[in-house]
Amino acid sequence: MARDWPRLEAQTRLAVKKEKVLADVRKKVKQVEKQLEKTLKPTLENTDLSHATESKDSVVQAKLSRKASKHLVGHLDPALQQLAQQENHTTSLSAQLTSEPMTLEAVNEDMEAAKLQLEANSSTLTELIDKINPVNREPCVFQTVLRASVESPSLGGKIQRLQQTGQEQRGRLALFEDDLRDAGQERDRTSPSPWFMMQTHF
Repeated sequence: MARDWPRLEAQTRLAVKKEKVLADVRKKVKQVEKQLEKTLKPTLENTDLSHATESKDSVVQAKLSRKASKHLVGHLDPALQQLAQQENHTTSLSAQLTSEPMTLEAVNEDMEAAKLQLEANSSTLTELIDKINPVNREPCVFQTVLRASVESPSLGGKIQRLQQTGQEQRGRLALFEDDLRDAGQERDRTSPSPWFMMQTHF
């Protein structure tokens, strides 16, 4: 039993660390979904209402604003669906972890699976940000209309937080890779050496 204690301690430490990372991933995905849904859906409605009685120039601006908003929504809705699917997959993985016996090999495999899930989340966020950025590179007049009509519900701030979330995801991915390296080193340290295995056969 004393000989098995380092291995059991390593399993417990890795399991706790893994659960914390998975919880952070789920929390971030939900935050992104809520921010986007809360910001984009009312934007179209508010733009239509606020410009209904304005002058001809304002109507033109409203049309440009609606076009920009629809452009964003058209790219963001598929990304929201991807994030929801990834959240469901992460939840399923977490449930599986609590129902299966814990061994060092199982912990390592689950951490690999969680790493792949985190990479998928980061990829989705990066793709989403890349689709939003072209809107910010439109001509100056178009940017002015966007700021006046679309950013009224703080869309710019939401997008900035989304970009920060993507950076945080990439940072978590780097930390997760460090955890995997530590797990591999711990596994190698606690595994019997080839010389010891040979001696047990004589």
